[in-house]
Amino acid sequence: MLGLKSFFSIFNFKEWSLLETLFVAYPIISGWVLGPLPLYLVWLLLIDIVAYSRYGFHPNLTSGKVKALFWFVMIHNFLWIFIVHDIQSSYFSAWVSAIITLGSIFIVSPVIEFGKLKRPLYFFAIIITLGLLYQYVQLSRGNFVSQLVIPPFEPAREVDTTKLLEFLRPSSFMSEPADFCNYMYLPMFILLLERKYVYVFLFAIANLLSTSTTGLVISFLMIGVYFLTQKVSFKWKLLVMALAVGVALLFLNTDIFEKTMTKVENTDLSENERTSIGFHILPQLSTSDILFGISYANITDMHKDHKIVVNTFIEDDGTVFVPSFWAMLFQYGVFGLIIYLLIYWDLFRRSRLLLPFLICMVVRLFSTSDTIGANYFFQLCIMYSFIRYEKKTKAFLNA
Repeated sequence: MLGLKSFFSIFNFKEWSLLETLFVAYPIISGWVLGPLPLYLVWLLLIDIVAYSRYGFHPNLTSGKVKALFWFVMIHNFLWIFIVHDIQSSYFSAWVSAIITLGSIFIVSPVIEFGKLKRPLYFFAIIITLGLLYQYVQLSRGNFVSQLVIPPFEPAREVDTTKLLEFLRPSSFMSEPADFCNYMYLPMFILLLERKYVYVFLFAIANLLSTSTTGLVISFLMIGVYFLTQKVSFKWKLLVMALAVGVALLFLNTDIFEKTMTKVENTDLSENERTSIGFHILPQLSTSDILFGISYANITDMHKDHKIVVNTFIEDDGTVFVPSFWAMLFQYGVFGLIIYLLIYWDLFRRSRLLLPFLICMVVRLFSTSDTIGANYFFQLCIMYSFIRYEKKTKAFLNA
């Protein structure tokens, strides 16, 4: 796919499936609201309705590891109602959101068809890339940029107009550059398996233009792991190496490259909350907190109750940023974290071809706070869909 003829076939909307189109649009739409309605839940429920109405309910086809996580979260959160200090409505909102997300995996992952989602996935990837390029051109002309609008929706995240940085980083239709990159990893991975390496590097360049340090690192990590672990001829390795050198030379003296590299160089791992906050908080917790989860709705509430000391990792709104890995450990304890990680092992055990993508997803656990949210649902459904597709068609047998 994605020869010149196949590229234009992406725009043959008659061949698109409603379910797969709604599904691949979800990570983009989930960052918006429609009046009082949060689309990360409303759109997800719409996907569930379409999936159920067309294919029914097939929970027996869902991974046992996902089922285990669902019941663990359900039982844990119910018991914690009687344990959590000063429980707030936000606790129940987070609980309901997690249950709906995990339940949606039961409904959607067994019926989503990998072969039908590639066209709309590539289409949306191209659209948001064009949006990012537009913002980059505006920035190069000295103009400010902000999140591109999707009428009639409004951004779920309020922009801090007092921060100049909010208007100096391209993010397309996403709330921030990291979210843009999160969406691009999947089309990049599929294109790698399809050996469409030129398109892979074009999307990698888009991630570079976003100035997201995480996006830059994960993009090239995925490409590197793929070429180290998959069956790729020496000719292709040589061509890709030459292409990588060409891209590096092209951007070596550009402003955007300089900004990105400066951001990478200025990232102090000992002070950056995405890598060190867990090691800062962990010694302050009791053994029971570590094994079963803290007796608070989240780390922010625990900090506000002066049970832990967090000085350098607090966001402007007073919340404590905690990456997914540490959030699972603090919220659900060692047992919950093990179940959570076993899902990634289950995916790898079922298909070794997923290794480049899985490594990048594990790296993301230390840089994003999306534990059981939109991206988690999106990635798991697609990976299980990929496993069924690859097993049935052997399409990537020689990848």
